[in-house]
Amino acid sequence: MTAPLLCLGITGAVNVPLNDTLAAAGDESAVRAAFERPWTAAYLVRTAMAPGAVLAVTTSG
Repeated sequence: MTAPLLCLGITGAVNVPLNDTLAAAGDESAVRAAFERPWTAAYLVRTAMAPGAVLAVTTSG
């Protein structure tokens, strides 16, 4: 049951703060270069873990 928690943790620890930074920037193009690489890396890890998360949730019980 760790995969769902890890997906949620990555979202909360990496993607959401980066989204907030981008939203607060006003001029998105100014922060886009610094934002894109870490956000995409976290997104890819989270996406790769998603099938395991779904499996863990659907088979637990």
